[in-house]
Amino acid sequence: MTAGTARATALGAVWNYGAQAATVVVQLAYAAVSARLLGPQSFGHYSAALVLSSFVTLLATAGLPQAVSRMPALDPARVTGLLRYGVVVGCVACVCVVLVADGWAWLWDVEGAAPLVRLLSINGLTAPLLAVGTGVLLRQGRFRTLAATTFGCNVAGMAVGIVAIAVLRSDAGLVVSPIVAQLAAAILTVALSRSVFRRGPAGASVLAEIRYSARMTVASSLSFTAGNIGKLSISNVFGAALLGHWNRAEVLTTVPFYQVQNAIIQALYPALREDVDGGERSRRVWPDLLGLVAWLSLPTAAVLAVVIPALVPVLFGSGWGEVTRLVPLLALVGGVQVVAFVLVSALEILARFRWVWAGHLSALVLTAGGGLLAVRLHSVAPVLVGGLTGVVVMHGLHLWLCHRAGLFDARSLLRTYAGVALFSAASAGAAYLVVSVPRLIGGAPATVGVVATVLAGCAAAGWGLRERLPVVRLIRKYGLVGA
Repeated sequence: MTAGTARATALGAVWNYGAQAATVVVQLAYAAVSARLLGPQSFGHYSAALVLSSFVTLLATAGLPQAVSRMPALDPARVTGLLRYGVVVGCVACVCVVLVADGWAWLWDVEGAAPLVRLLSINGLTAPLLAVGTGVLLRQGRFRTLAATTFGCNVAGMAVGIVAIAVLRSDAGLVVSPIVAQLAAAILTVALSRSVFRRGPAGASVLAEIRYSARMTVASSLSFTAGNIGKLSISNVFGAALLGHWNRAEVLTTVPFYQVQNAIIQALYPALREDVDGGERSRRVWPDLLGLVAWLSLPTAAVLAVVIPALVPVLFGSGWGEVTRLVPLLALVGGVQVVAFVLVSALEILARFRWVWAGHLSALVLTAGGGLLAVRLHSVAPVLVGGLTGVVVMHGLHLWLCHRAGLFDARSLLRTYAGVALFSAASAGAAYLVVSVPRLIGGAPATVGVVATVLAGCAAAGWGLRERLPVVRLIRKYGLVGA
């Protein structure tokens, strides 16, 4: 990867995540207001319904953004064929969601989820249209346009959603935001990429993309099941209220990290499409890419695991104490997932789907085991530990497979990870000292000066040694400063 390609990829990721980060800020306000208008029970109903809606959206999307964005050239006939294929898939998905709504609520033991599932069925219809439109914009390198569209639609959805919640004061108001946001985004992305949809659909020429998207769907389904099977055990053992707490905890932890992950992957797919056969570039670039992502995501996760529990009462008010106990491990899961799924996306570009499926299956087994232990022990902890262990084991398996196949040297990357882990632990310790200041002021005011001195010393030392940090060297190596 040349410096120019790296800068272009980084700029794409920056625009993608800029929109996601701005959305997170607005989403925090939306979460704070909605948490004061509705209780944990309502969010439990919504969370159970959202799992099915997200899964059907995943199936309806069918890997279409990746299939389009990795095309060597945008063939209007093939893209138009994929759009029509998406419309058919979306109609089928919408009908299926309506039909299984009651059964899904029974499975989760959350009766109030069924009406919300039926309302969310519209997202199954719009998901494929959004997928194709997004893929075209990514392939054309129109990151800024996609970022602005994503942000505008998300904000509009949340604004309408807050009004709906305030007026209805019922569970139904919670589904308004995702429905409005996705519908608006689907219409706008297809409209913005309309210049590509000019010719009649190509029949056999889209089969390769459909086959690729089908294999992507299998991978995404395994990943989705591994990520949500723990919630199923929680819902059946502890009820909708705890599921609602879990939903609010995810908004503060795994959701922002997922948005980081999505922003990076969207930019990588077009940039790394030349790596479909592997080779020298993967051996040279992939360890640097994974190391850079680890340096950015894991220390952040460690800090958030310490800081967010102190902010929960400020954001959500009283009655959400369980969120503070869920946040630390969920934050770590989110940080590790970013690194793991960047490698997964690289393997998907190479079409190494057996490796991808094996990794997702290993994660699924561990998270399912955590869910079974949660039922047996009547404790949430096994679900959290199983989720974190599953992601770590999946990434370890993928590293071993890549190393064995000669795609890159995993041993040097593991040394990088060790350095990141030590820095993350130190960052968490510093964050703990900062969070402890209010308590120290009340109990031992003299200690505040010691804490401030230690933190200032650490900050000065870190600044002085910044050029020696691997993350700074990687940024300078690829000319990312100023990207």
